[in-house]
Amino acid sequence: MWTLFHLKFKRHFRAEGGGAGSKSRSSGADGEDIYIDVPLGTIIRDADTDEIIVEITEDKKEVIDISEDQVTNFAGNMLQVQGNNNERFLIMSQAAYDSLTKDQINRIEKHCKIISSSLSTIETCGGGSARCMMAEVFLPKQ
Repeated sequence: MWTLFHLKFKRHFRAEGGGAGSKSRSSGADGEDIYIDVPLGTIIRDADTDEIIVEITEDKKEVIDISEDQVTNFAGNMLQVQGNNNERFLIMSQAAYDSLTKDQINRIEKHCKIISSSLSTIETCGGGSARCMMAEVFLPKQ
């Protein structure tokens, strides 16, 4: 795919809303996700603020939105690593994991395994989380 021509006459997309919660204040049913094929270089902006949400720079990537509450629980502070056998893992704190929805966890697990651990002392006193604690080392393969 090289252009956005197929979207020329339909420029705005909105996923359908979820179901209402019950009387006991439980969450309602999730709405259906929508998927839109776009070429590399596509920029997705917030319709209200015009702020850039994401720029698609690599093929076969899935963008998973997180809420402000999830950001507060360090869900944006994760790091994907690769093991010796090229298996991928997403490292995160237990607080980040607990803030994710079942759908978000399922979508992540389509791409890699999740490893989570309690980092409450670091998150409370140090101000960072899993990604901040891990050193990214880029050594040539031997």
